[in-house]
Amino acid sequence: MGRTRKFLTALTVGLLGSALLSGCGAEDQRNTVTMWTYPIITDPAADRAFWERTVEGFRAEHPDINVDVVSRPWDDRDASLTMALMAGKGPDLAYLIPDQVGRYYDQDLLSPIEDYLPERTLTDYRDNALDAVTMDGKPYVAPILMAALAGSCDTRVLADAGVEPPETWDELLAIAPKLKRAGYYATYYQGDLDTSLNMNFYQFLWQAGGKVFSEDGRSLAVDSPAGVQALRFLKKLVDNGYVERSALTQAYQPDQSPMARGEVACVYNQAPLDVGNAMGSTEHIQIAPPLTEQVQAAYGVVGGYGVFQDARDPAAVRAWLSYLTSTEVMSDYNRTAGYFSPRESVTNLYPDDPMMSEAEKYLDRTIPGEPNPRFQEVVNILAPLVQAVLLGQRTPEDALAEAASQAEPILRS
Repeated sequence: MGRTRKFLTALTVGLLGSALLSGCGAEDQRNTVTMWTYPIITDPAADRAFWERTVEGFRAEHPDINVDVVSRPWDDRDASLTMALMAGKGPDLAYLIPDQVGRYYDQDLLSPIEDYLPERTLTDYRDNALDAVTMDGKPYVAPILMAALAGSCDTRVLADAGVEPPETWDELLAIAPKLKRAGYYATYYQGDLDTSLNMNFYQFLWQAGGKVFSEDGRSLAVDSPAGVQALRFLKKLVDNGYVERSALTQAYQPDQSPMARGEVACVYNQAPLDVGNAMGSTEHIQIAPPLTEQVQAAYGVVGGYGVFQDARDPAAVRAWLSYLTSTEVMSDYNRTAGYFSPRESVTNLYPDDPMMSEAEKYLDRTIPGEPNPRFQEVVNILAPLVQAVLLGQRTPEDALAEAASQAEPILRS
């Protein structure tokens, strides 16, 4: 059977999405793998080209297996995926991030990924990449990419203020007054309620030695000395004018942020390439280590493909996923998308790019989140309370205690 759908354009963004390519017609699902993906490779032409050569390479090795790669929009991705799965029209596998894993696991929709990957691949993953997609001791996603949100510093700002990139909280506080006198902010804290806590409060909590959830995941652990310490540190930055206060409530687009305007020394909530895109160039970016208090830690993105329990042809899915996570394909994918590999043997993807090579060194210092089925419900409780503390409306102790109290019945349900 020939390839009857090759790179259809995005005709719809509804439940069915837009099929990028296929090895056969959709009417015959035998020996067919259907996968939902998203515009991780942001250049549409590069995205199409990657999936074309990847499917063609796979088909050369497995001519009896057809692959449908379906491009989906980021908007409402959980709702549309859940609706499709509940209707029996979902994909065999889909791109997932740690925040989603607990939710689909809790609905008993995911299969353990160890059933679909060779042992050599599983043992080659970085520990923190697998930990981020693990529930009850088993990983449920095959990671394909990582990013490290280490420090991205503007060398022009550092030079003008006569300071060096900080490595600790104390060093950041030490250079902050010099930067302020020179007309700059020390860092950038995006505190609006649409920004993930992974990218603001949580990374400071982790640096203070704290955790979001208890070990059993049935209560919050933020109402701890580490949680209070993190909020007090952030409030000091706000109260002294070392970060832009308006960003606590206003959601800046990247190209309109204080960093893009050349007003910030170092940011820790964006990947280096995203910072460069916002600034219009990576020419003036210097990579700095993640900040340290008790622990050196940064938020790190992990994404990969999870297999659903209703996969129609597990053997075909196993063959496709093994190919997709191979060293050659993973290297191609990450270089094309501008990410790093979660496999320890797949390194040095950017030998001619000093910025990316330096950022890659901090992958093992990243925490890609704490998977929990109630992750989003906790964010909805905690984010406004953290924001209230930084706006001077609550104390750290009271806010975190209230968060723990509100979350307890949800986490124990």
